[in-house]
Amino acid sequence: MAAVAPTRLETFKNAHYEVWAWTPLANGDTGLPINLRDFNDITIKSYGTYGAGGEVTVLGSLNLPGTTTDADDDPLEEEAGVPLVLNAASPWGTSRNAPLTMWPSVTAGDGDTDLTVRAVIRR
Repeated sequence: MAAVAPTRLETFKNAHYEVWAWTPLANGDTGLPINLRDFNDITIKSYGTYGAGGEVTVLGSLNLPGTTTDADDDPLEEEAGVPLVLNAASPWGTSRNAPLTMWPSVTAGDGDTDLTVRAVIRR
């Protein structure tokens, strides 16, 4: 189990967009958090080898570590490379409850699990 540091890959349009990546992520690995500052649109995509049952959970925090949840208070999870999108129009993406930091956590995989998680954040 490792704590994988994020890398900022790109900054676009006078810093209105940023692309971050956590790689490589194996089963049990957690990414170190990125600070979302004033970015309110977040798209997360994972790809690579999930192994047997591998899953990526996106965690976030207002000030203490915790799980980012959807409108039904369920953890946001991504399976089989389907992207999750959080944006200002989402009921949980408000200034009151949007996370200030976010990071991925990989669970339920096996020794073959080898993933990359990317986040595109936009003001």
